[in-house]
Amino acid sequence: MFEHIEQVNADAETSVIQRWLITCSSDLNQTVIVSWNNRLAALVKWKVFCEYWDDFCYPSSDDIAIFPLSEEWMLFYSHSEYFDFGKRQQYNFNLRES
Repeated sequence: MFEHIEQVNADAETSVIQRWLITCSSDLNQTVIVSWNNRLAALVKWKVFCEYWDDFCYPSSDDIAIFPLSEEWMLFYSHSEYFDFGKRQQYNFNLRES
């Protein structure tokens, strides 16, 4: 489902991760879902998550899915302190009329 997948170690300096997150999606005003499980989630602006990511993600305890309402990409934070980022594959259907 993803055409671009990248993994980054999240134990780097906070500012380094902040800059990397912004490269994942430059639309800082888009709303993203931050989901800890199927019963706990929050809606925040991407710029808020990028700036305060370490307040959302706790090592050794949190596994978090982060994605925009459009679902064009997905970010996963693992309690093992890494991020996986993927952009959704764009399908090009050539439908020919018979």
